[in-house]
Amino acid sequence: MDKQTQEIINKYQYDKKTRKYSNKHFFRDHKSHSQVNSNEDVDRAYNEINNCINYFMNVKFDLVNDDIERLEQALGKYEIAIHKVISCFDNHLCDFNYSSEELMQLINNWDTFEEGVSKIHQRKIYQD
Repeated sequence: MDKQTQEIINKYQYDKKTRKYSNKHFFRDHKSHSQVNSNEDVDRAYNEINNCINYFMNVKFDLVNDDIERLEQALGKYEIAIHKVISCFDNHLCDFNYSSEELMQLINNWDTFEEGVSKIHQRKIYQD
């Protein structure tokens, strides 16, 4: 493991900011954590939150609380996925193949998704 990757892991391994929704919706739910074992699982979590944000940004109907909860759960699954990659980075039992740049991009995607969730949440508040 190179120095840059080690710095990323040390910085984000116990970061509570990037566990906001996973702690809210999946605290003590080990099933979600155990389902992430490969790059494909991380891609699946990425696609789920990305599609949810795109869908809720473009719908014309009023949002309900269930829509916001679904969105937060999708981001929570993505948080679980990126933290699993961080915690299992050099583990031979996990099938993750990320460079330090790709790992940092996963974390940066979280910031982008968090902004999208906040915008959709604001839209829900203003419509009420």
